[in-house]
Amino acid sequence: MRNTTQLDRIEMLLFAQSAAAGMVQWVSSWVAGENEGGVMVALYSDSGNFPACKVYSEKFHMLPDYVTGRVPQTAVPLPANRAAAEKAGRLVACRPFQIVRYAFDGEEKAKWRLAGVLRLGKEIEPAAVSQPATTQQPQQLSAAELAASFFRQGDKVTVQGKEGTRPGVVTGLGQDGKVAVKVDGVIYRMSPEKLTATDLA
Repeated sequence: MRNTTQLDRIEMLLFAQSAAAGMVQWVSSWVAGENEGGVMVALYSDSGNFPACKVYSEKFHMLPDYVTGRVPQTAVPLPANRAAAEKAGRLVACRPFQIVRYAFDGEEKAKWRLAGVLRLGKEIEPAAVSQPATTQQPQQLSAAELAASFFRQGDKVTVQGKEGTRPGVVTGLGQDGKVAVKVDGVIYRMSPEKLTATDLA
């Protein structure tokens, strides 16, 4: 720990007094707009429905670049509070920063104004981490669909039997995946692997 100077002690004392008086605030979101006083930015803390302070255009140079660089050129009416800004989709989350403020009109807290920025906080985390794309699994065919992918009614086939191969004609497909084949006037129900197509319908 370094030795503190008299200037350090004065700074700490002033900071403590300012913080106790509510003059030191962390802000993490803002909204731009316009009222009878001109274009301004309203700064919001993590809690509270009303602005921590309002900053007119002549003091925009005091704000971090990541705020002033995003203030729209075309001003619209300033929302009355956080709830109205969120409802309108205009509240902008940003990297937190600590400010010193002062009461513009006596002790009326709705009229806090910016005295300066003390320090910047940590970068905000991304709102959502992109998930790796999932590999689509091949579709599993039913037995009937598998048979239909090889044969259809009217196909000429050869049937593999105990006594060799014999010609036949496909007459239908069963839900169980078996193929109905007519051989020498007789219909047999055969597994697709025992059939070889010779002439497709």
